[in-house]
Amino acid sequence: MAKIRFGDYLKSKERQEAVYESDDSIAKRARALIDQDSCTVKPQFRVDNYRKAISLLEQIPDHPDAAAMLEECQAGLDKAQEAVLQMNFEQGKYHLESADTEYEFKKASQELAAVSEELKQAEVASPQHEKMLQKAEAMKEQADAEVVRYAKRTTRRRGIALVVVLLIIAAVLYALLSGYGRYLAAKAEGMAGIYESAYSRFYKLGDYLDSRSQYEYYKEKYLRQREEEESQSLPDAEVGDTVEFSGFSWLVLEKDDSKLTLICTEPGKESAFAGVSYDGAKKQLREEMSIVPETDEAETETAGAGVDMTAAPETGSASWESSSLRSYLNETVLEHEFTPAEQDAMEMQSVAPTSNEAYGTGLDEHVQDKLTILSVEQVGELLADKVFTKPSVDMWLRTPGHDMQCAAYMTSAGNVLLYGNDVTDDSLSVCPLIVVDYTKLEN
Repeated sequence: MAKIRFGDYLKSKERQEAVYESDDSIAKRARALIDQDSCTVKPQFRVDNYRKAISLLEQIPDHPDAAAMLEECQAGLDKAQEAVLQMNFEQGKYHLESADTEYEFKKASQELAAVSEELKQAEVASPQHEKMLQKAEAMKEQADAEVVRYAKRTTRRRGIALVVVLLIIAAVLYALLSGYGRYLAAKAEGMAGIYESAYSRFYKLGDYLDSRSQYEYYKEKYLRQREEEESQSLPDAEVGDTVEFSGFSWLVLEKDDSKLTLICTEPGKESAFAGVSYDGAKKQLREEMSIVPETDEAETETAGAGVDMTAAPETGSASWESSSLRSYLNETVLEHEFTPAEQDAMEMQSVAPTSNEAYGTGLDEHVQDKLTILSVEQVGELLADKVFTKPSVDMWLRTPGHDMQCAAYMTSAGNVLLYGNDVTDDSLSVCPLIVVDYTKLEN
């Protein structure tokens, strides 16, 4: 009888089922494993079956058929192991013959190495085993040689690929850092509808390729785009709103039907309105303010930041009618900063006389301008209405200061200094006042 473990016996009582079997039953199971059809069962499975049968037969050494079946199992196990060895050898050989990649040659080498190891560890060596071992080792050497060859080829390909990538990167960097790269960037912005940046880029490129004609083309595109946006946004503006006009930000001081009174409270440090004397020194503008062409280096060194100042006279006058600031705004700036359509939409303003009661100075002038500046009286009215409180810069006022060589001004803190500043000083800026009829711009 087969030996029954006490633990299995206790478990059988809980489950109320038997856990033992007779020697005949064990022998039958062993026979079933031995009789597996070798035509339908793989060699490795046959090896496993014989080993399981041997394990069962070792439990019933006294069974009359045990010894014969053990001898049969051992003989079958030897044949099955031989079949497994032969199958592994043939498989490694096939993989070597059909391999065409580094991975497949590695796989064949590993399979043949395993066969060689099994043959070396075989308990019984035969001439057939010796022959198979020699072939397996020779084929493994062939597979390893192919692996090395493929590794060298892969390394060479990777080196070539790396060189190609580096050349591409170098070409891209050259294109980006050279004029051609900036040219392409400008062209891409223009095609994307970013006209203002595009024409600025082309202007900076100077005479590179056709940058000049591209600059003119995209500048015209930008100006038409700007006018269209202004015609759409200005009708919706109300008092106190900030609107865009001619590329500047303007505060709406008054709205009368279709006419808007605007003041540029934030002219910007590099704009045409920054660093301008009231009378005396004249500010000359480049073709594009704040844009310095790369081909203009010599001129840049002498002009400085795109502004060329002539020598200022020793004295000037606070008379608005004859001031250089008035002619600068209504001639140079009007022509330079505003398109013909924007100029047509700007109304002429009647400039009334102004006086400085604190110092007894004043102007008895009646003029008309498209661009003018605030007087002390106008600042007082705006401060009372609380629409305008202070500019972002120290700005000139049209009213004379303590004498006719000085003009009053308003600081960026909102203080009005009636004593004034020398009219030839160009450290102050101007916040121009305009009136725009947006119906004319729409037409």
